[in-house]
Amino acid sequence: MTAACGGGTSAPLPDFNRAIYIAPSMVAALLNNIPTPWAVALAGAIGALTFEGATFCTVDPPAIPTFTAADTENMLHPEDIANFLPSLGKFKDLVGHYLWYQVCQCTSGTMGTPGTPPAAPSGGVNFNPPAVAPFTPSGQSCATHTYSGTVPSDAAFHNIDTYFLPQGATYQTFDLQFTDYTNFAHSAFVYLRYMDAANNIYGGPILGHNAAGSSNSHHYEAQIPSPIYNRVQVQMAGEVGGPLVPFTATIREYCGTTPGGGGGSLTPCPPDPVLQMLVNNILSLVTLIQRQSVPFANVDGAAHTGLSGSGELSVQGLIGCRVTLTTTPGGVGVESGDPLTTWNAGWINWGDANGFLKREFISTSPFQTFPSLAGQYTRIGYSLAPGVIATITEIRREP
Repeated sequence: MTAACGGGTSAPLPDFNRAIYIAPSMVAALLNNIPTPWAVALAGAIGALTFEGATFCTVDPPAIPTFTAADTENMLHPEDIANFLPSLGKFKDLVGHYLWYQVCQCTSGTMGTPGTPPAAPSGGVNFNPPAVAPFTPSGQSCATHTYSGTVPSDAAFHNIDTYFLPQGATYQTFDLQFTDYTNFAHSAFVYLRYMDAANNIYGGPILGHNAAGSSNSHHYEAQIPSPIYNRVQVQMAGEVGGPLVPFTATIREYCGTTPGGGGGSLTPCPPDPVLQMLVNNILSLVTLIQRQSVPFANVDGAAHTGLSGSGELSVQGLIGCRVTLTTTPGGVGVESGDPLTTWNAGWINWGDANGFLKREFISTSPFQTFPSLAGQYTRIGYSLAPGVIATITEIRREP
């Protein structure tokens, strides 16, 4: 029994019985259409989502979470797992709440309506819309779709393609060319239908013949009906008994002003914020790997002075450490050279809660060590010879 169905039962729609996979682009489209435009840019950080239809649709949709400024900040720092995962869970619940009404059905009772979209959290990260590139000639579109085929003669509707509109597209042209189709008293059409995230359909332009002798070439251009439509379905249909009509069709999308006018200009579509977020996440992770594993430089962290005997230091996120002997008694041997080599001064061991690596002898002063996996170690154990006093300085990755 689900409250969303007024106390009735619910189940997946026929096409959604198994795992429901939502790619980042679809997450962005859904967040845009809720509408929660303040969260669209986070789709790349949210990533792909998967819901199990057999269990997802038999219970109520997730409750709409309350978002804080920290949640938007956390989504920009996937490396901070402790804070990132709870905020990611909130956004998954937000997507899941509205997705439920698109992929589930009430098998008894009447389906209610989704909850009120959450407002942008006060003080949260402000995602400014991306700036568009410089003006480009009117002949250049931000997306082009070209089709060729044959209109059948069975009076049925045939789907040619369904594609997503480019981010920010506002204007569309549609050109259709028939070949070998003059003076036939039969109909043949190619037409467009616009669809929103919930698969609601809005009728689009219909181009083609409906009488003998009509032109073989057809042109259409106009504003895209509404920004809520994120997909275009291209279909064709022909009259029973008519000829099989070959055709080519070209559909173009533009952003900004209309293309015509001979010398007019258009702004290209702005960058996809979902793709931009994914690229930014990749950049941040690659930068982290570079800083940790192959740094161009390093910086000193905390210096632990006056160490003697044996003990442990608690550390985190280091790339190495430096051991400097500040007092060396006569029992410590020194061999001439550059640098001087010390004997029997002691050693250190890198480790974590599960154990330690093999010991590294302090063979010079200062002595530096950079284990390849230093970032995952949380302890440095030291064992110094009697009378030896040392300073261990933490070495961190470059900012």
